[in-house]
Amino acid sequence: NTTSAPITATYTISAASGNGCSSNQVIADRQVTFTINPEPVGINTNETICSGDAFLINPQTDNINAVGGNGVSSTFTWTVSNYGGVTGGVGSGPIAAGGTLSETLINKTGSAVTVVYTLFPIAQTGTCAGLPASSFTHSVTVDPEPVGINTTLAAICSGAGFTPIDPQTDNINAGAGNDVVSSFTWTASYGAVTGG
Repeated sequence: NTTSAPITATYTISAASGNGCSSNQVIADRQVTFTINPEPVGINTNETICSGDAFLINPQTDNINAVGGNGVSSTFTWTVSNYGGVTGGVGSGPIAAGGTLSETLINKTGSAVTVVYTLFPIAQTGTCAGLPASSFTHSVTVDPEPVGINTTLAAICSGAGFTPIDPQTDNINAGAGNDVVSSFTWTASYGAVTGG
């Protein structure tokens, strides 16, 4: 039952002899009635965040109650099978009715990584679990943060300029940097040196 409410199914059982004769007694017919509680159905969702940011979803309102879901009040469990180089996740957990799922994800890999959260709903009425086909996903694409290396220039004489540096080439694209195309701001600490 993937509707939003219980459905009643009635089976009528009629008796017949081995030679095909039906019973004329009304009592021979039996009805068996079952109430089939609904299983929750949710929709797949996705979003994009920057490395170091947190995402937050409420699977009841964002997935089950959304258009395409069936609105069945549920609790949830969730799992991630592979974070793909992204850190900050715990891999699995429960979500109470009305609760949320949130993780702060860090991506220093050099390219965007999509982390797929699979959510498994359990209806509060009748505790009917969604079938595997009725589980749903929330995909979080984590854009990378730039990673650079520290550099030290050769000593220069007072009054001489230093060779200009290109932080993209010299720091982000070098060594253990991760090649993420970036813009920059900078600050300097001069001590007793003047001219900056």
